[in-house]
Formats: sequence, C-alpha cells, structure tokens
Amino acid sequence: MSFQELGLRNDLCRFLTEEQGWKIPRPVQAETIAQMLCGRDLCVVAPTGSGKTAAFCLPLVQRCIERQLKPAQPVRHSADAIEWRAENCNIESSSISARRANSWGYARADIPVTDGKCYYEVQTLSDGICRLGWATGNSSKNLGSDAFGFGYGATGVKVNNSTFEKYGSSFSVKGRTVGCALDTESRKIWFLMDGVSLGDAFEYVPTTPLLPAICVKDATVRVIFEGAKLKFDPPPGCKALLEMSSKRRGHASTQSPLAVIVEPNADLALQVYNFLVLCTARLDGDLRIPIGVSAKKIERSNGVGGDGGILVATLARLDDLCSSGQLSLNTTEIIVVDEADVLASSSAKQIRKICDFPLEQSQVSFFSATLPSAALSSLSSDVQVNPEWVKLHGLPIPSSVHILVHYVSKAKMALPNRGLRHLDADGLKENSDLPRVELRPEKVVKLMQIISQLSIGRAVVYVRTRKEADGLSKALHSNGISSIVYGSSPRALEEFRCGKVRFLVASDGGERGLDIPYLEYVFLLSVPESTHKFVHRVGRIGMNYSVPAPSTQ
Repeated sequence: MSFQELGLRNDLCRFLTEEQGWKIPRPVQAETIAQMLCGRDLCVVAPTGSGKTAAFCLPLVQRCIERQLKPAQPVRHSADAIEWRAENCNIESSSISARRANSWGYARADIPVTDGKCYYEVQTLSDGICRLGWATGNSSKNLGSDAFGFGYGATGVKVNNSTFEKYGSSFSVKGRTVGCALDTESRKIWFLMDGVSLGDAFEYVPTTPLLPAICVKDATVRVIFEGAKLKFDPPPGCKALLEMSSKRRGHASTQSPLAVIVEPNADLALQVYNFLVLCTARLDGDLRIPIGVSAKKIERSNGVGGDGGILVATLARLDDLCSSGQLSLNTTEIIVVDEADVLASSSAKQIRKICDFPLEQSQVSFFSATLPSAALSSLSSDVQVNPEWVKLHGLPIPSSVHILVHYVSKAKMALPNRGLRHLDADGLKENSDLPRVELRPEKVVKLMQIISQLSIGRAVVYVRTRKEADGLSKALHSNGISSIVYGSSPRALEEFRCGKVRFLVASDGGERGLDIPYLEYVFLLSVPESTHKFVHRVGRIGMNYSVPAPSTQ
C-alpha cells in the first residue's frame, strides 16, 4: 500500500517519501490516515516511535487544505440565512425544535455582539422546557453550566456556572414571549416576560463577544432577531439584534482553529508543532496553513495569519486561552488528544469540557501508547461517536533488547552480570562531593562507572522525581558529563537529539512521547510503578543494543 492509496495529496506524499524517507506507510498510518480523512472518530493504540504523529498530523493538514479550497459562502443579510451551530435539534425558519423528552437540543446563533445594547425575542410555540440567553463562543453548549453562559429557564430560574437561582416566572407553556436584553456598556443581562422587565439577572458579564444561545427539551420555540417581527418593543436604548450596526455585531476576533491537538506537556507540543511546520513548508501553489503552538513559556506560529488552521497546545494552556476569550472552539471540527491514556487518567474532566465546545458533533480521536484503561474507555464513550479502535500494541519491541539489573547497596555485593563485574572508579571522582539528591550516592557513582567503562556516548536516564532529576544532572555535570533535564527548557529534547548534551535525565511522565532515533542505552535508577511505564521506557531504545538498568532492590 502506498501513501497515495490512503488518500493523501501528492505534495504530502512527496514530503513523506523524499524528505522523511518513508517508502510505504507504517502500520499505524495505514490503519488510521484514511479513516481520519473521512471524519471517523478513532481510538488508536500503538507504541511510541511507531509513526503516530504523522498518522494524525497529515490528515489534519489535508483537511485544512480542503477547507481553504472550498468555494467561499455568500454573505448573508437576512434572518433566515443566519448560521446556527446546533446539536440534537431541528432549525427551520428561525424555529428551533427538540421533541425528545429525555434529552436537550442546543443552538447558538453566529451573531457575536461586541458593543451596544441589543435585544431578541423567543416565542414558545408549544409546551415544554427551554433555556435561553447569552453565551461566549467558548462556553458549554449546555447554557449556564459554566461561567461563560447566562440563561433563563422555563421553570422560573436563572443559571450561570451551574448555579440556579429563582428569577421571574415559569414560561413552560405555549404562547409566552421572552425577551433577552444585553447591555455591553454596563455589562448587564436581563429578561422580559411578555414585554415586562423582570429586572437585572446578571451583572459583570464578560467583555468578550456574546452570542444568542438557546436550549430546548421536548419543545418548539421561534427566535426573532428582526425589529419588524418583534412582538414587543425593545427596552429603552436597545435595538433588535439584526438592526445593530456591523461595527457592533459580527464575527469575533478570536482565533478559530479547524483542528486542535492536545498534548500532555510543552515538549511534546513543540515536537508536534515542528513536524507540522516541516510538512506544510512545501505545499503546492500558494497554499499556506496557519500552525500554532501554545504551552507554558511557548507561543509560536508559522507566520501565516487567519483562522482554519491547526493549534497544538497543552490542556492547561488550551483552557486558559478559551477562558480568556483569545480562542474559540465553536467552529473547531477536529480534536486530537495525544497520549490520551495519561490525560484520561489525570484530566478527564478538562478533556470532556474541550470536546463539549463545538456545538456540532466534531471528530474526536484519541492516540495512546498503552493499552486502553478503564478511564480512557469511559472518556471515549462520553465524547466519541461509534469510535473505531485501532490496536497495534501487539507489535513487539526490538527483539534483541537486553535488560540488565544491577543491585546497588552499601555492602560489597557480587555483581549479577560479568559485563559489569569488573567496573571500577578509574577516571571518576568517586569521593567528590555529590550534590544532595534523594537518590542514594552509590547509585550515582555506579551509573558514572558504567558510563565510563562502556564508553557510553549518549543515553536517557530515568529517575522518580524532578528533584532527583535536577540533582542527578548536577552530579553528572560535576564529573564532566554533559546532561540536561527533560522539560527544563523548551529546547531540552532538541539539544539532546542534536548532540549538544550527552545525557537526557527524565522523571516520571518523561517516558511519554519521547521519539529519539538511534538511542542505544536507557538507565532506570528507580523501578517504574507499573508495567506500562516500564514498556514506555524500554521502548526508547533501538534494536540490537543492551540496556544496563541499575535498580532498587
């Protein structure tokens, strides 16, 4: 099978074959690329170094290209042509209907209000439950469930940030007209029942653009934005939403990526960003895809402006951007969660929130290097639709890996392997003052003995904590061995890869996503807590090399 047979463009295929040297797709790429291009939700399990990054990056680039080449839609001027973002409901001629008694329908009009006083009406065309009001482009589709949605419910309550308070009266019957008013200058929201004001409902609302938002359950409502069709006059100073000047309403200036890639840490985010920049550098014609990365102390882009691109970000940074209004996921179509097994265990709630932003069902794909956990399976059932599971974890790690265990204690012990038995401290400052670390000094000394005796040029060394990693790196430096701690700087991994430093020291969590070609040695100075972590760490090495592994007893 060739890359062309998977449906990739010729320019992307040339990048893979000519610049990356890949003649045929790797197994994970053969199993996933075509399905991602078709919009299928995926759960992919494959070892680190198997080609997962290309498997999800290339389809995202192609989807962005296809979006750019799509003919521009004509400008809309009438209320009937307003673009709605909707889920689980039907919209026809400004009527919103969701007839299921046990599930909500969600709708949001793409008319951000940036300035002034505005008003729209909702008329109940049937009995049933609804909630209406205003929300930022980044708020949850479930109006009022987070800090950025402000709703008035048919049971006579107002809700914001999942806090329900009695307000106004019930309007769960046919024939009521509820007005929704917004004053961006005083930052207030209030509602009217059949033309009568119910008083201020919310104060100090966000300064970011707000959009009309409606939720319905077993009900049908009509939404009116045009002044001539309003049943009641707007409040003093307010104008019907579509009568606001174009300066006061229109698309918000927030960034709106087509695809988002979520990474567990800044180093992995930068690694994926660099690959994306590389594979989009030589696209045919004048095609340019906006690529950005956002993580702790890292903010970069490829210099191409505009929306519809790809954003790589850590989960924490993504949450910050959405909360501050700098980023809108309202029109995001694809969400990829890399190292999903880690994030599902530690940050499932945040992942659910991110996947909840797009009102229409977006494509959500999980990529993991370990077999699916209960947490990942649960998360998948919550945010994915009929996902295809691709499990390639059965692929073996290099068959000739040798794992050598050496027990270290203060007492003289017979070494369990002849290759290590005659190591001595020649050339090492065994009696020098080592920096204070939680690691036992004998382990640090023995590690340096092994490095010296076997003339090890480069390796990854794993310890348990970041404090141990910092201390060990200082110890190596004090004995003339260059090293850097993984995660200590945005370029730590790159400096190790290009040979500026000989040893990369990583703590728990550092085994995730490290793809380092031609690595011969890995040291484990602490026993991993799980077999998954052990496989991750051993999986850093290439074929036909040995792995000395000093360990605790």
